[in-house]
Amino acid sequence: MVALCAASGAAAQDTGWYGAIDLGAHHMNDGDYGFFPSGPTIDFGTNWNLVGFARLGVWVAPHIRFEFEGGYRPGGIAFVGGEKAGAITTAPPLSFCNSGTATACGNPGGTYRSFTGMANVLFDVLPESPFDPFLGGGMGANSVRLSTAGAVFGGTPSPAPFIVGSTDTVFAYQGIAGVAWHAADRLYVDLTYRYLSGSRVTVTNTSLDVIQIPPVLGGRYNDQSITLGVRYAFSAPP
Repeated sequence: MVALCAASGAAAQDTGWYGAIDLGAHHMNDGDYGFFPSGPTIDFGTNWNLVGFARLGVWVAPHIRFEFEGGYRPGGIAFVGGEKAGAITTAPPLSFCNSGTATACGNPGGTYRSFTGMANVLFDVLPESPFDPFLGGGMGANSVRLSTAGAVFGGTPSPAPFIVGSTDTVFAYQGIAGVAWHAADRLYVDLTYRYLSGSRVTVTNTSLDVIQIPPVLGGRYNDQSITLGVRYAFSAPP
């Protein structure tokens, strides 16, 4: 009984819960969304935008942490189809504009956003040092919404309306690397890089089928982010 009580007390001292908030910037990698079951691809280009995360975690050993993470990644579409504003071409076969007339053609805009829920495992390299590098990864779910609208030149008929606005939730995974500064007894400042990817995201085009192209597009959501966060330990870490 004495041995069991001693072991229980030692285990309690080796764990500690914490909460954290991270803010920074992210960029969804420019990529191709292909039409199903066959057809051309559309290149959606994006800009850097704000990102935010909330985390709840626990030390299970001096070097190992488990945490649950919620993330929000909003963004804007910089261009569609690889064509800059005002460009009208027939190669590639489809060109995308925000207007139904060639003389008023501009670049189609739009928005996207991503909600993620992840379970992470992190390894603290130097937990007793003022500056502690850490590595880790996570798995979970990613809910992506993509919205854009415009016109397509080069199809049949031409121009044809082009409207995408739908949401898909897929399996996601991420890699994590960073460094923590032990600012106070229970306060840490985290500089963190995340690379997020996962299963293929599919979005629905509600009007492009009029030019005999399948109405579903699919592609991978790949994202990079860098954040600065504050982490507070509710009890003394191990």
